[in-house]
Amino acid sequence: MSLYGRTVLITGASRGIGRAIASACWRRGANLALLARSEDAPSHPSLDSSLREVKEDLLNNTMGWNRPDPLLLKVDLSSSSREDLSLLVGRVKAELGSLDAVVLNASAVSVDMHPGRKEYDLMMNLNVRSSYDLLSLSLPLFPKGGGSVLSISPPLRTLSLDWIDPHPVYTSSKYSMSMVSLSFFSSPLVSSCHTLWPSKLIRTSATRMLEEKTGVKGYSDGLSPSSFSEAASILLSTKGRGQYLDSQFWEERGGSSPDKG
Repeated sequence: MSLYGRTVLITGASRGIGRAIASACWRRGANLALLARSEDAPSHPSLDSSLREVKEDLLNNTMGWNRPDPLLLKVDLSSSSREDLSLLVGRVKAELGSLDAVVLNASAVSVDMHPGRKEYDLMMNLNVRSSYDLLSLSLPLFPKGGGSVLSISPPLRTLSLDWIDPHPVYTSSKYSMSMVSLSFFSSPLVSSCHTLWPSKLIRTSATRMLEEKTGVKGYSDGLSPSSFSEAASILLSTKGRGQYLDSQFWEERGGSSPDKG
């Protein structure tokens, strides 16, 4: 199953892992619908990049293929209604001609042990509710041969008290994201359904902010998102259902991650 000519919708695509996945899918010939809060400028002064910048970068690397420009979708998933998202996925199908795959990358993060109600609602609405809404609304638009689902969330087998104790709300939202995504494989319209999670933190503006807040050197000692995004693009073309750490993904393919840091 190839990505060439298939339309991939990627959430949280304006920077970091989402931007890297967009670039990897573009190199494999996919048409792209890119969703984020920041269209023309970063959504927060401490963050970098925007959808417009990502689009310009992709168009400067067209790979010689004749295809539609990336479709930019400025949406706040944490507050969007189901009706809003229904219009959004319909627009992807109408403007790009198909909807073949959904990558659930956008997430809200709080490492507080007991976050306030506002942070709680943000994580649950963005990480869980919007994931369910986007997938359930996309499903009827998938091709008869089956569409692809990829969630950037952890394998269920890795859940432990070591994960739960320091940040129970964030942890429960991310594992719920995995459960919601994997459940869609029961549909005959889903032929590929996977979760993927980094075994080591990746250098992004989000991990930089977390490092500044907690002092844990996840950003300074992290990896670039290149090999993680490459694994994501391959999984979108891989039939079946699976749950992976990126290190396990590359080991199963005969070697260690190609990321050199």
